[in-house]
Amino acid sequence: TVAVLAKNLKIPETKNPISRDRSRRKAIPILLDSSLRSPKPMATIPVNPKPFLNNLTGKTVIVKLKWGMEYKGFLASVDSYMNLQLGNTEEYIDGQLTGNLGEILIRCNNVLYVRGVPEDEELGDAEQD
Repeated sequence: TVAVLAKNLKIPETKNPISRDRSRRKAIPILLDSSLRSPKPMATIPVNPKPFLNNLTGKTVIVKLKWGMEYKGFLASVDSYMNLQLGNTEEYIDGQLTGNLGEILIRCNNVLYVRGVPEDEELGDAEQD
């Protein structure tokens, strides 16, 4: 953190006559976080969620739930509440494949994130099967 002296800091008026006397004001140290001086680049760029999900419709996605489970499948549809319908779905718990579930519906409030699967990763998984 960095200490900065604020000489022209506005102090609210009170009934105390000393506080109204501008000559008696002292510099007040203010602590600024060092991250304010040099902004760091963000790891991700915010994206509008509805167009993002609509663009992923018809592609393979990975959906991570708040509870830790991950589902990989074909994003069949998304509704106005952002509920997700996945087809040919696989369930992963702690990174391990636990089974094939087929067609599932994931309620919106359970979703932590949704990400598209790169095409090369899709092809690699298909060759392993």
